[in-house]
This record gives sequence, C-alpha cells and structure tokens, in this order.
Amino acid sequence: MNRKRYEELLTFSAQRLRAGLGLEANDKIDTAIVLGTGWADAFALKVKCSTPMRDLSGPFEAVEELEGHARRYEVGTVNGKRIIVLRGRVHMNEFTFNPAGKLAVRAQVEVLFKLGVKNLILTTGVGGLLDTVPVGGIVIIDGWVSSWGEEMPLFAGEFGNPEDALTLPIEKVTLAAPENLPIVVGSHVFWLGPHFEGRRYDKRRMREAGGVCVSMSVKPEAAVAALYPDVKVLAMGFVCNGPDERMEHEHHRNVAREAAPKLGVLLEKLVDLLNF
Repeated sequence: MNRKRYEELLTFSAQRLRAGLGLEANDKIDTAIVLGTGWADAFALKVKCSTPMRDLSGPFEAVEELEGHARRYEVGTVNGKRIIVLRGRVHMNEFTFNPAGKLAVRAQVEVLFKLGVKNLILTTGVGGLLDTVPVGGIVIIDGWVSSWGEEMPLFAGEFGNPEDALTLPIEKVTLAAPENLPIVVGSHVFWLGPHFEGRRYDKRRMREAGGVCVSMSVKPEAAVAALYPDVKVLAMGFVCNGPDERMEHEHHRNVAREAAPKLGVLLEKLVDLLNF
C-alpha cells in the first residue's frame, strides 16, 4: 500500500473513531494512554463511549482477536479529566503472513493524533535484563538499544528518531508512584518476535549492549509519534519476569494482577501531575 492510499484510509478510520467515541467534529482530547500487558486491568476509567478497533475498518481490517488484548478504544474521565484509552495494542509480529496488516500498528496511534491527541502514555509488559530491575517494578524508558531484527511501521524517507518523541517529564512518574512500587530509568530493546528472545545468549547480548528491559512493543508507536513534533510521549514497562526466567503467560498475568492496584494509582496520579 502506498502512502497516499494509507492516508486516505487513516482519515476514514479517524472519522469512524470520532463517531464511535461520540466526539463532535471540533471536539479534541489532548491525552491518550495505550494499556499493555499488566496495565489493562489496572486503570479505573469512567467510560463514556467505546468502540472496537476492527470497527474502524481501513488499516484495521486485518486485525484479529488476541487473548488478553481487548483491542478497544475508550473515552472517559479520570479525576474529572477526559482521556482516550486503547486497551490491547496491535504488534508488528502479528502480521508475519500479511505485511499490509502491519500498517495497523502505525494507525493505532496515528489515528489518535488525527483526533488531536498531543500527549501519549505508552505502557507495556517487559522482561527485565538486569538483577537490579525487580519483577513487579517499573522501567521508565528513556531510549532504545537497537539491531535485533527490527522493523518499524514507517514509509521510505521517514527518518525520525523514536527517542525524540520521549519528551514528557519522566520525573513525574517517581512523584506519582506508590512507595512500594520500584522505579528504574533505562533503555528498552525492541524484540520483533513472535518467538521469545533466548535467555542463554540473546539476553546476555542485550545486557552487554546496555539494555535494561525488552518487549515486543512501544518502539514502533514511538517511531510514529516522532513524525509529529507536537506530540509528547512517556513510555513505561511493567517488569513481568527476570533475566533468567522462562516466559510463561499465565505467570506474567498473575504478577500483573498482583500489581494492578499500584499501577492504577500510578496512572491516575500521572494524569493529574502531568497537567494535561
């Protein structure tokens, strides 16, 4: 699909999202939060309207259901402030046999920018690469360590740097976090997947290169956000497993359920402290 056609479809999807969320033509909401693994059940949003991602059509037609990912946009209030929430993102590795579907990874956040979103909080579940990054803690992502078979949802000539999008003040996270929620600032490794990174060699190489955590999301969305100079991003990872642990989905979900109340408090306070 060429860029012109994609833009046409994106405009159509943005119109459908606006209608699905009950927003008027001139109604703008500044802030959106993407809720990833470990975060989706933690955020107490007073939902006014919601719409499934697939109902947006256009670039989203290839999106399929994935266990644990609601794939739903919601608009509502937190402490009286209106925000948009995406519960259950789309990942680059979901379209191994359908390359055109990878545009949904781009569109899932770009459609928000078309609605006027200027502040984007990206959350995800991550694997810790260091013993000093505790399971159940938070990594505030301040940059990336690259070169592990990356693929970004960008067109030729889009030379933005994902790190340039990370401009929301990370010190606010420390102020918002409960006392018993460990916070680390560090780098993220984007792993394309869908297979997990190897514990024996891959994680060691990531550590040696300066990586603090690893996951299969966040960087693609930040790469798209970097194309919009007026969009500011804060990226955070919830540490689901340590550097030597096996990847077990149910274990990750249990760790996330236990931490959900603390993550919810963090997000609610952040919405206030960042003065959106």
